Amino acid sequence: MGLDTDSDDSSSSSHEDSHFASAAPSTNDDSNVEVPSFEDLSISCADEVTVLTAIYADDFKSEKGTWGQKKLNVRVKPPDLEPKQIGCHATLVAQIPKQYPYAVPKIKLWDIKGLSKSKNNFLAEKFNQQALEQQLSKVGSLIMVCELVQIVEDLLLGHKVAR
Repeated sequence: MGLDTDSDDSSSSSHEDSHFASAAPSTNDDSNVEVPSFEDLSISCADEVTVLTAIYADDFKSEKGTWGQKKLNVRVKPPDLEPKQIGCHATLVAQIPKQYPYAVPKIKLWDIKGLSKSKNNFLAEKFNQQALEQQLSKVGSLIMVCELVQIVEDLLLGHKVAR
């Protein structure tokens, strides 16, 4: 069971309703921030991929994005629920910059399913707000994307719709 972005759910939103959250600061003028060598940065990204693979297994996919940057996709469902109780899900997509974790990833919520349009919009707005706060406070943290997935899980849990 891999990452499914084209499921046939009548209560789902279309790809046109997907919400983007670019939580990166407008400029990277942090010339005082010491960034380790490229090798150290690639190890940080590999560690994040290892954590996401271990936790999310088949719901996680890593692929090569634009300009050789990693693109991490996690299908997120409300946590701690039986499969028949899960009525909504979303896919978190993170484009990892070469200077990650010292530069924040570009993120978006994609393929939000099982929520009404108003709840979909509320979820996206709340995620944008919380993701920006989290990312700005976690620059340099080694598991930034994993924490963003947890934000989406919590938001989905608050708006779960039983099947």
